[in-house]
Amino acid sequence: MRRRDFAILLAGTMGGRPSAVRAQQNAMPVYRIGFLRNGPPPETFMGGFRQGLREFGYVEGQNISIEYGLADNADQLPDAAAELVHRNVDVIIASGTPPVVAAKNATRTIPIVFVAAIDPIATGVVASLARPGGNVTGFALIEADLMGKRLELLREIVPGLSRVAVLSQVANPGNAEYIGQAKLAAPVLGLQLQVIAVRDAGDFERAFTEMRGARWLQPRLQVLSEFGYQQDARHGQTHGPRLARGHCRRRRSPWLP
Repeated sequence: MRRRDFAILLAGTMGGRPSAVRAQQNAMPVYRIGFLRNGPPPETFMGGFRQGLREFGYVEGQNISIEYGLADNADQLPDAAAELVHRNVDVIIASGTPPVVAAKNATRTIPIVFVAAIDPIATGVVASLARPGGNVTGFALIEADLMGKRLELLREIVPGLSRVAVLSQVANPGNAEYIGQAKLAAPVLGLQLQVIAVRDAGDFERAFTEMRGARWLQPRLQVLSEFGYQQDARHGQTHGPRLARGHCRRRRSPWLP
């Protein structure tokens, strides 16, 4: 089985059509999957990914292996992508927008399947959703229009809310649409918006110092996260997609044959 054929089957673990895959299980070699991401993936991601693979007959340690290219920050992603290409993996899973951009820049031959890339057309990752072209395909995360709803939820949670700070990772080109939608919604809801750019986790202290200096931080800080896996004692609410399901999605994908 060729590398590109395996990429289609791998995408099928997210997109569905197990009968076509199981017919090809005999004499299957061990394929090497490169997993590219900024920071370690949450276990909910990997649990869903492995579950989807198992349902199609792919088991880690038997007929597939997963090799990780994990960067500490977005600046390291090109090197992490280049390392996976150097290892000559059969396919690269790119989790998020900056990783898929780095992977696309690193290779034109190894198939790339992205997960949760923000608006891949606007960021230049693919030509179109129906016909991505090149060696890149995957599942997009297009939900910037939810920013208005998130601000509305915050206003309901915090009576008298007037100011909202938004932390935005500058290395992610897809965030511009999210910030644009937030800026449109904030005046309609009677909210003042402050956008604070960060590069990585090491930038948070500077960002919160900036908010404290501008008196944006209150004794009872209410945080609204985008994804459910981020919810913990510090996050009162989450509002967004359940990405773990995206790693083992079973619906038929329009670009599968």
